[in-house]
Amino acid sequence: MVRSRGGAVCNHHRRWHLDGVDIDLTRHPDYAHAERCLSGTLWKRGIGLHTGELQLAATLIEHWARDAKPARRVADRMADLGIGELGRDTVLLAAYPEVVRLTAVLTDLSFASYLLSSRFKLAEQVWALEAAVVTIMQGTTTTHLHDIAERIVARGKAAVETAFSMRLNAGCKRPAALEKALVASSQRHRICLLRHLSTVRIQIIPYTPGIAVPRNRTVVARGGLSDAPLT
Repeated sequence: MVRSRGGAVCNHHRRWHLDGVDIDLTRHPDYAHAERCLSGTLWKRGIGLHTGELQLAATLIEHWARDAKPARRVADRMADLGIGELGRDTVLLAAYPEVVRLTAVLTDLSFASYLLSSRFKLAEQVWALEAAVVTIMQGTTTTHLHDIAERIVARGKAAVETAFSMRLNAGCKRPAALEKALVASSQRHRICLLRHLSTVRIQIIPYTPGIAVPRNRTVVARGGLSDAPLT
C-alpha cells in the first residue's frame, strides 16, 4: 500500500479535499498549520492519513464531545463551515487541527510508552489519556471519554503483553526481537500506538513463550493497520 504524504488539506489552495469534499479554508489558517505538522513531524513517525493514528485521536475527541460542548474557537469554526455537531462523521473536518495536535501527543515516544507500560497502574494511564484530550479541547473529562480511554489503554497493554511473549518462530521458543514483536502485535490486535513505543522506556515483562512472530515478509505486507473499530 502506497501512503500519501499529504493529508486532508491542500495548503497550496487552502482547501479541504478529503473524500471528494471541497471546502474553502482560507479563513482557517490553523488547518494549514495542522497539515504541515502531519506532512512533516508526523510523517517522520510513519503516520499518514489512513494509518490509524488520526482516526484514534478523532475517536477520543468524538467521544468527549458526546456530553461536552466544544470550546468557542471550535464552535465558531463549525458554524462557519456549516457543521451542526461534533459527531463521528464530522469530527475530522470540524476538529482537524485538534485531531492532529492530539495525534502528535499520543505518538510521542515518551507518552505512548508511559500509556501502555506495565510499570504503571491502569487508572493513572487512563487519567493521562483523558488529560491529553481535555487539555487540547479546553474542557473537562466526561463519562464517554473516560470509558473509551480505559478501553484503549487496557487493549494496548494487553497487546504489549502479547508482544513480550512472542517466540522467534514456530519451531523455537526463544523470544523474538521486541521491535518486530511490537509491530506484529500492533497488526494482530489492530492497535496503532504499539508502533510508537520506545523499547527502552517500557518495562520488561518476564518472558513466557507464546505465539510465534510472523515472518518478515508477512509483517511488511500487512503494513500499518488501522485500529479495530471502537464504538
